Amino acid sequence: MSETVRPSRGHSEQARDIPAAAVYVAMTDRFMSGWGPAENLRNRHIILCDDWGTACAVADRAEGRSEMSRVTVSRSRPRGRGGVLFSWSTPEGWLRPVIKMKGEV
Repeated sequence: MSETVRPSRGHSEQARDIPAAAVYVAMTDRFMSGWGPAENLRNRHIILCDDWGTACAVADRAEGRSEMSRVTVSRSRPRGRGGVLFSWSTPEGWLRPVIKMKGEV
């Protein structure tokens, strides 16, 4: 039996294009909104997770980042709405150890 391979990154204005996942961590990325593929749109970034524990770890990291807002964790695929670009990725980059600069708390 082969495993389902999902794309590690992508974007679309259609929520139906978001790959299937067991758990979704969704957040509004204020930095990426309004330019590039998201010109005149809000960027709603989705992390595709295989389990609830990974999703919670990603959500904790996202809540600590100033450019991220409206962080949610759900077993349901995010719903589409106008004016939004959905972008997605896998959790690997979100789970790397955080390297702090000298003097940073």
